[in-house]
Amino acid sequence: MNNLILPASETLHMSVMEQLTHVDLRMNSIKELDLRCLRALEYLNVERNEIHTLQLNGVQLKTIFACNNGRRGQLSL
Repeated sequence: MNNLILPASETLHMSVMEQLTHVDLRMNSIKELDLRCLRALEYLNVERNEIHTLQLNGVQLKTIFACNNGRRGQLSL
């Protein structure tokens, strides 16, 4: 477990990585995640976090793993 805590304001700085195709942030303590700037993103794993808000571009997205994120049925995409 990594215990990464990523404030929403910090995800805005991810625009410098807009060419990333694979992101694995599983097993952390992330609550909100905005990856709309990652236009080339194809694979995302955010399992076992505390995510309740996830924002994605989704144009190239092929695979997403987002289970075990706190309360059931509360994840907003």
